[in-house]
Amino acid sequence: MWRAAAAVVAGLLLAACGSADPAASTRLEVDATKGSPSTVLTPSEATLSCDGTPTGTGFLQDHPIEACALVRHGVIQRIAVQHSRTRECAQIYGGPQHARIRGTIAGDKVDLTVTRADSCGTHDWDTLQQLLGDPEGGPSAAAPAAPATTAPPAATSYVVKRGDTLVAIAKQFGITVDAIVFANGLDDPNHLAEGTTLVIPPRPAVQLTVTPGDGPPGSAFALELDGAQPSENVRFQVSSSNGKYAGPPHTATPDGVVQASYQSASDDAAGVYAVVARGDRGTTAQASFRIGTT
Repeated sequence: MWRAAAAVVAGLLLAACGSADPAASTRLEVDATKGSPSTVLTPSEATLSCDGTPTGTGFLQDHPIEACALVRHGVIQRIAVQHSRTRECAQIYGGPQHARIRGTIAGDKVDLTVTRADSCGTHDWDTLQQLLGDPEGGPSAAAPAAPATTAPPAATSYVVKRGDTLVAIAKQFGITVDAIVFANGLDDPNHLAEGTTLVIPPRPAVQLTVTPGDGPPGSAFALELDGAQPSENVRFQVSSSNGKYAGPPHTATPDGVVQASYQSASDDAAGVYAVVARGDRGTTAQASFRIGTT
């Protein structure tokens, strides 16, 4: 059963009523052990600060904006809450990689460990990939230095022209308005002075998020795809041991976001449900959620 995300505006209004910025007073330390299972895994470290202009060290040095976006959207916080509850996880081994996230978010302490030993941990890592990185992409002592062509995309710049708007600039570069505002610390996003040079952050990787990550039969699960092409038509397919359910197409916003929801039935079987998003311009992503017993 499918239901289009009709409460987007209401959700934005509710978010705007909050006075605290979740990215404020955020400082995280990330210890991650990554690499191919066929090689020796290598530990790596990074730090992240989301106060003012995002900054990172270690493997977060080149993309702190995307990592801080996970904080701003509450993704890390939601996963931390899920870890405090009993979860039903399929014994699907994702790999030996593991990571620990410690620090504070908006002044609240965070201590979160993610392992890819089962479906829950693999899903958590995929959701937090902007913070943890590619699980097989960690440095290895046996691996040669990465060529310049494999380096993470760098930010670029853009000089504001007469008549430009942030919406038009964001659409041109395939990123969100929030990303430009965040990268440049703009106080008034509605006023752009001609001749101003803006920092344009790299386009984020495609990511599919399901919220909540688990729930009883009859629950609604919000699906959000980030990184699609503007105006791309995207379909979501949910698969389980009971079969496959394909929803109608949804059109991506100018920021490349697609939102929908999956309404589970009261008699849906408990287990892991896989979600695949496919766009008509080549965008694909996958995630999963769990339905538990009542």
